[in-house]
Amino acid sequence: LYPNPATDFINLSFSEFVSGKVLIQFLDSRGTLVLAREFENVGNELRWDFSGQNIPSGKYFLRIQGEWIVETKQVWIK
Repeated sequence: LYPNPATDFINLSFSEFVSGKVLIQFLDSRGTLVLAREFENVGNELRWDFSGQNIPSGKYFLRIQGEWIVETKQVWIK
């Protein structure tokens, strides 16, 4: 996950090829859903441009869910 802290996009790298649908959610520090997007057949790397979404600065959790992947990562937005 980079850059971290992020401003208007993030890049995610996966150790294995990711196929099928992948749901990525931004959750605030209380676990409230802030933003979500579904991607398909992302491969080994994904770039998510969320500019214009007005995400306030702070600490967030990025939940990544797919057929063969479930991960949560911490990301800072500045």
